[in-house]
Amino acid sequence: MGMAAIGLFGGGLFARAFGRASPELPAADLDRMRREFALDGKSKRSTLRLFREMLAPAFFDGVDEMRARLIAQRPVRVVWGRNDPYIPSRWAAAFEGATSLDVLGNHGHWTPITAAAEVAAAIRAIVGDR
Repeated sequence: MGMAAIGLFGGGLFARAFGRASPELPAADLDRMRREFALDGKSKRSTLRLFREMLAPAFFDGVDEMRARLIAQRPVRVVWGRNDPYIPSRWAAAFEGATSLDVLGNHGHWTPITAAAEVAAAIRAIVGDR
């Protein structure tokens, strides 16, 4: 029901609630998400399917080992938005052994959008200007 309701009023309910949870999002990005998600049945169905899969107890089995293996094999730089309302910044510490950890204070869940320059700089610091 909730996924159906987010498209009501042209996605206005979604935009209002989502905008409150992610106030750092520029209006243009919020409007794009409203159009491409709240008003798109295929996007809503695939997101709902993903959320249901993530609720299964075994969904994240092996993630800790995979993360540790990747960090041991490759340089990893974590860039996290301190104000993420969905995944708290304390989870950034789960990347123990990462090359570096940058927790950006004025950003939230959408850090790659709202801090694109900082994220790009973090990537370039590891891979260079290829």
